[in-house]
This record gives sequence, structure tokens and C-alpha cells, in this order.
Amino acid sequence: MTFTATANIGSARTATVTVSSGDKKQIITVTQLDASVSLNVSSTSVSAKAAKGCTATVVVTSNMAWTASSNQSGCSVSPNSGVAGTTTVTFTATDENTTAFDRSAIVIFSINGTVYQSVTVTQEAANTLALSVSEISLEAAVNSFNNINVSSNTAWSAVSDQNWLTLNQSTTSGNGTITLTANTSNTAFTTRTATITVVAGTVTKKITVTQKASINNKPVVSNIPSQSISGTELFSAINLSNYVTDVETPANSITWSASKSDYLTISIVNNIATISPAALWNGTETIEFIAKDAQGSTDTV
Repeated sequence: MTFTATANIGSARTATVTVSSGDKKQIITVTQLDASVSLNVSSTSVSAKAAKGCTATVVVTSNMAWTASSNQSGCSVSPNSGVAGTTTVTFTATDENTTAFDRSAIVIFSINGTVYQSVTVTQEAANTLALSVSEISLEAAVNSFNNINVSSNTAWSAVSDQNWLTLNQSTTSGNGTITLTANTSNTAFTTRTATITVVAGTVTKKITVTQKASINNKPVVSNIPSQSISGTELFSAINLSNYVTDVETPANSITWSASKSDYLTISIVNNIATISPAALWNGTETIEFIAKDAQGSTDTV
């Protein structure tokens, strides 16, 4: 017995053939397979960035209507069905991947409930960036240095906003160490700061670097010889610059002042002190001279 079917342009179909002989009969079920199905997806794996709303696409070519579904709610499919022809399908991350690991969804393409193709959609891990410190200090001297440890799962770059601070490396990937070096000494008596900006993908972090101030040495005043007069004699003028030393401030730039006296008038001009006694004065007076340098440090004699 031969069964001949017309062409099937759709899904699988069946027919029942009943064969009878007298009171005997036999039922035969004949199934005709579905038409030749063709469904092709341009790629079996695609990836999207970690941020919410990032997308990836494939091109679907089929000779029949198809449907698509994702096994993860975080991956939407649009369109999720199509007809014969060529269709671009977009996979969208519906939320951000905040973890340090890639995650994936499987999208199934089916025709009449039969799976014909699957696509793995990977959402990349979030960019991670960790620094060992957010603030760091350097000594005032030239070539003072310190280190910052960097941990990241992607390529990163670092830059200083001040020329006096150099970095041993500006770009690398993964974990690493940045060595910060002061290429000049800080000669000021106040601290100075620089900011290092480290960028890893979408993550940016900053480090404040402070270089310590130079140490100011206070002026040192040596003993000024005592003077005595009698009658109408006058006190000798005193060149105070001869009695002071200072590492940072020249002697002629030291500012002088003197303690008050009830019987003596002290005048200091250009570091020359003149002392004038009151009329008919006799006795002993002690005068203190105070030297002050450019940074405000003082010494007294």
C-alpha cells in the first residue's frame, strides 16, 4: 500500500487510513513531516556593557514565523517574535550589573514550539576600582615618595594635576601600584597639595596628596653688650643686624622691636637702635630686643 501526499508547506500533519476486510479493520496513522524549516541567527553569543539599558543585537533569518524568549528577567528581547524574512533582534539589559562578575542569559528561538537556535547574551561585569588610601602625605624634601595600591578588573589610568608630583605609571590594567614622587622640594613654610585622578572604565576616584611644609628655623640673637654713661654722655647706637643669625631670613631683613622703659626712649630704624635717656635720669634699666623673621618666629635678648 502506497500513500502519496501533496506538498506540506506548514507544520507536521497527520491522516488516518482505515483498512477493512469483512468484519476486520485496521487503522493506520500517517504523519507528514513539517515543511523544511530554516532559521538562522547571526551569532550564538553576544555581549552588552554593565550599565542598565545597554544592548546587543543579532539578525534572525527564517522561512517561517518564530518566537524568542529569555530565561532571565534582566534581559529583554525585542521583538520577541517575527515572520518569515530577516529581522534584527535587540537584547537589552533591564538593570545594571553591579557585581564584579559577568552574568548571562539564554535566549531561545523557536518555531511551533520546537527550539531551533539559542543565543547566550552576556552582560559584562561592573567596572571595579579600589584604592588603598584616599589621602597621602609626602615629606618636604625632593624625591620624597609614597605608594598607592590599585585594585581593578579593567584597564585604568592615573594623572596628577600638579607638575611637582610625578607618577611612575599612568596606565595599566588589573591590580597595580602607583609610586608618587615629589620632584622638587617644598621650600614654602605652608603645605602644598596635588590631586591624583584614577579612572577605571566608568568609575573615577581621587586621591589628595599633601607635601609637608619646610621647617622654619627661628632667628638666634646673641648677647648685646651693656652700656653705661655718665653726665651728658650718650649711648652708642647699636647695629642689631650684627647680633642675629637666621637660616632662612637675611639679618638685614629681620624685624626688631624693644621692650618699654620708663626712663629710656628706644628708636629702631633700619635695624639701628638708638637709646635716649630721660633728663636727670640715673640708675639701671634693662632693655629686651626682640628679633622676628619673615615667618614670624622670634628670639629675645
